[in-house]
Amino acid sequence: MLQRILTRMGYTPVFQVLPWQRAQVMIENGEAAGIYTYTQTPERLTAAYYSNPVSFTSDVLFKRKSDSITWKTFEDLKPYRVGASERYNYPKDFLDAAQWGVFTLEYVYGENANLQNLKKLKEQRIDMFICNPDVCGFIIKTKAPEFDDLDYVATLVAPLRTFHVGFSKKWPNGKQVRDEFNKYFDEFLKSGELKQIYDGYGIKPDYIKLGSNGASFLDKNAE
Repeated sequence: MLQRILTRMGYTPVFQVLPWQRAQVMIENGEAAGIYTYTQTPERLTAAYYSNPVSFTSDVLFKRKSDSITWKTFEDLKPYRVGASERYNYPKDFLDAAQWGVFTLEYVYGENANLQNLKKLKEQRIDMFICNPDVCGFIIKTKAPEFDDLDYVATLVAPLRTFHVGFSKKWPNGKQVRDEFNKYFDEFLKSGELKQIYDGYGIKPDYIKLGSNGASFLDKNAE
């Protein structure tokens, strides 16, 4: 999606997959033009101009298929070791519960943290792992059959949140690039090309709430 839109805008994008903390620092310092995927936090709002919503994110807890785990409240997670990835923007209530000792949260740091957590889960070094079902579902699909014995509990950790593209406030004309991106994204959405791409990865957002139609989900400080 980004490759096609940015190319049509006249740019030649270069993508790097980096540990999250390093990517965030590059945005803060203006060493990179943009970052994706991006959810909103006060810290990030000071560093980046946000696009209109390009997708939605939810968090679920992955587990081994052989484990009959269900949960409704964070207290139900107390018997389990729960994995997480460094510097991801997890729901505040979830992080607060872990900090208060309601359950144990173990972080993986560095590159490919989601993949490493899935490996830990498979190897029974953790019992559950918080991840976006589209993101980790795609890893499981592309790495098949390595993780075929994993699935997730359908209970959402928190309500749906919006995904955006962040454009560095220290990049030349960052706000202009963001505004132009929003315009092209609306065209991409209207033509159906976005849906074709997302369908290929099993991503099924509420398209009515994306782009300019979803601008009401954008914090006013994102401007």
